[in-house]
Amino acid sequence: MWNYRGLRRSIITMVWATTFLSMAARASDETSADPEALQKQTREDILAAYAILESHHPGSYNPFDPAFPDRLEAAKEEALMATASVRTEADRFLAVEFINKSLSDGHARVQIAFDGSIVNWAGFETAWRGNGLYVTSSSQSEPRRGSMLISCDGRPARDLIEQEVFRVAGRPNEAGQWWLMAGSFFTRGELSTRPAPETCSFMSPEGSVDAVRLAWSRPSVEEFVARIEAAQPDPLGMTRSEDGLRWITLSSFSPGPSGIVTYDEIFAELEALGDGIRNDRAIVLDLRGNKGGSSSWSRRIAEKLWGKAAVDWAMADYFRETEIWYLADEGNVAYFGGLGASLRERGLPEIAEWADDLHASLSAAHAAGETFYKQSFGKELLAKAQPTPPRGLPPVYVIVDGGCVSACLDAVDTFRRFNGVKLVGAPTSADTEYLENRREPLPSGRGSVILPTKIWVRRPRGSGEVYHPDILVTDLDWTTETMTKHVLSDLGRRGSQ
Repeated sequence: MWNYRGLRRSIITMVWATTFLSMAARASDETSADPEALQKQTREDILAAYAILESHHPGSYNPFDPAFPDRLEAAKEEALMATASVRTEADRFLAVEFINKSLSDGHARVQIAFDGSIVNWAGFETAWRGNGLYVTSSSQSEPRRGSMLISCDGRPARDLIEQEVFRVAGRPNEAGQWWLMAGSFFTRGELSTRPAPETCSFMSPEGSVDAVRLAWSRPSVEEFVARIEAAQPDPLGMTRSEDGLRWITLSSFSPGPSGIVTYDEIFAELEALGDGIRNDRAIVLDLRGNKGGSSSWSRRIAEKLWGKAAVDWAMADYFRETEIWYLADEGNVAYFGGLGASLRERGLPEIAEWADDLHASLSAAHAAGETFYKQSFGKELLAKAQPTPPRGLPPVYVIVDGGCVSACLDAVDTFRRFNGVKLVGAPTSADTEYLENRREPLPSGRGSVILPTKIWVRRPRGSGEVYHPDILVTDLDWTTETMTKHVLSDLGRRGSQ
């Protein structure tokens, strides 16, 4: 039998060893690069990205978002101004980031190739836990595990994180983004915009405040490997614990071939269980690590749990006022024209059929000279659904983290339609009303524009809206054991009521 973890660890070790060996050479290449040529290329990519977004982003034609063209124009001007400071690949990346910061949308951004590496770190790991940044593990005596960052070099912690971490990427107005990104503050890379702090104050678990002189160093390959290993989400699957918890791990909605097989196994097992699932003490739907993909996976999970007719009605009722507008331009027509075949090659015939139908509708709208193909989404759902009570289930818990976006949020939309469902974990991130991506290449060949293809009109979950958990988990460790503890504790409270 393959030792999967050992094999993966070996591969990661080789990758990072190669990275270390190439860092000095790459840094030398950047130093000798012609700044004027790099500035010129950056400027050309920014202007091309603007032209692509102006022509092919549905926001440019959205009557419900009349300020979008002005935001895009302002973003372009900021990015162009930043090109005057471009000397390295890192500078180039940061100049383009002005566009992304202005759009503040994970589904609409300019992605530039940049293989920046971690230069050094402070020797300890941190994580955001709602009210601050906490030390979760350390290779040194100070700061101790459980200590909270107060300030560095006399500057407040929150300001520092916002100015450093969110200067490079992210959306600080979304609560979940702090949980997702703030922990990287004590890891300094080529994109760091300010000198590394020398002294930071931490509040210990006992409440005392101590100044700690930071010891910055380049992490070893083994430290890199450990960090990557720790960040890996649990694999897809379903188990039942001795405590009677049916644990369904939904860490990806973009499964590869083996993941598709696992999903089919989960569906088959849930189908075979039928009403026997009522014998479980609780059902846990674990979305930790899920960054989105296709919402069809969560929809099918919901159908196996509550019943297809009940899910059809619940979602029709939820979206009764909602429409979906696809931009009917040549780029979208071509993209969806090829999507069906690609999905069939991946073993997803049902989704491929949807893509083919959408391509036909988009093609007709484009041929008729219409700006959008307007899908009366909610009305179509209501026409096909009938009020149906859901299957009775034990309590359902949905674990979410700060990185939950896109189809992960769609999953929460669906699961929350039913009584007895509680969210556990952290606040999520958010979507705008623009979704369903495709790409357009940049002229340099070293990046692309990620473009949404559609607008959600009157979607109940608003643009920028996050989900907040019913049970906030501020424990330092976010292990399955920790989550189990919180679920069992809540079940105990339910039982005593």
